[in-house]
Amino acid sequence: MVALRSGNCERCGKAFEKKWPYHPQRFCSGSCKTLHRRDTGVDDIEVRCAQCGETFDCNRYRLKKFCCEECYKRSRIRPRVTLRRIGGG
Repeated sequence: MVALRSGNCERCGKAFEKKWPYHPQRFCSGSCKTLHRRDTGVDDIEVRCAQCGETFDCNRYRLKKFCCEECYKRSRIRPRVTLRRIGGG
């Protein structure tokens, strides 16, 4: 049986036991790994705003359609349709 090795998490600094001694394990949990990837922008891609067409960076696993809240709000406004009666009456 292979002995477990200890290490420190790169995200929070907490000491943990590495489950795979020959595989470089850098984080104590999946949560720390996810937060690290989000903070460093590893998974960022360039996306075009659906409202104004401006490009912005967005996480590929949490895709956004709009670059800002203002564009989102503008997309929700529907043009008013005025109805007219046909004929006289």
